[in-house]
Amino acid sequence: MGHGYERTAALLVKDALELTMVRWIWFLTGCGGVLTPETEVAADEPANPPPYTTNGEPGPEFQDVYGERVTLTGRYLVEQGAGDFRAPQVATLQADDGRTFITSYSADPKYYPLVDLKVVVTGRPYEPSMMKRSMYGHHFEIESMGLAAGETPHPTDKPYRPPVFRSIESGWNGQWIYLLGNWDGKEYRSNGEAVGFVSPTSLAGVASGEVTLLVHIPDVGAKEPPRVDAVCPGLDVKCGIK
Repeated sequence: MGHGYERTAALLVKDALELTMVRWIWFLTGCGGVLTPETEVAADEPANPPPYTTNGEPGPEFQDVYGERVTLTGRYLVEQGAGDFRAPQVATLQADDGRTFITSYSADPKYYPLVDLKVVVTGRPYEPSMMKRSMYGHHFEIESMGLAAGETPHPTDKPYRPPVFRSIESGWNGQWIYLLGNWDGKEYRSNGEAVGFVSPTSLAGVASGEVTLLVHIPDVGAKEPPRVDAVCPGLDVKCGIK
């Protein structure tokens, strides 16, 4: 039994010495991949060009491709859903010429009064860089947007299709939003954080689980906190306005 172990050890040493000799021969003959002045990669033939140019500006592979500035007429739409980093609320422009453009991945408060209405938009169509995370489709950078002639704006004294969020967003002054969170019978939490203005008494009798709140955001300078106007179980995009 002992002689077997000795033979195995001797063979391992022999193999190691042979492998070392092969590596030295590979190195000494220049086949080991060591760069010499003759084998260096030419400067004008980079295998993987850097993502940024020498002046620090993003390289072409990171740049969006823009078209000419145009003015379009169409309908401005915002998806309903829990808008956060996991589920963006895509805003689109359905142009009268049949094209659909993605204008943003989250609802812009200043354009919310125009949702579902006919609008006139000025801006530039563009194709996002393939190096950026984006949805497939044509994109449009809005420079200005307003109601089209003959359109009636939404009333300001009651909610209209509020967008859904998991946190109170800034900029929604004087408007309504849906807040989506979880109620455990003692505390209402949204996006992992307790929502201070939601009192347990306002959710008395509501079953534990996901709950949608219709919340009115006060105007700028108002002293009162956001107000809960309706409570609905689950994700309900018609909560309080059915």
